[in-house]
Amino acid sequence: MHHLSARVLGDQPLRTVSAVAHRSRLFVAVIDVPAGDHAEETSFWGAATGRPMRELDSPEFHGARLGDHFALLVHRLGG
Repeated sequence: MHHLSARVLGDQPLRTVSAVAHRSRLFVAVIDVPAGDHAEETSFWGAATGRPMRELDSPEFHGARLGDHFALLVHRLGG
């Protein structure tokens, strides 16, 4: 098994990790909620993240960016 030295900020090694053929990056989390709980959940997650959860192109989705490469969506299920 080939090992790589992971590095952060220049030449200081952080740790040794095993080489991998695939890497994944989480860039969005979607929270599915029943229609009756959508407004409460949207308010909760807006307060918890400190970001307004804005309605997106479709009214069953509200969301916010939580940094440059991550977003949170609240998805209203059903009618």
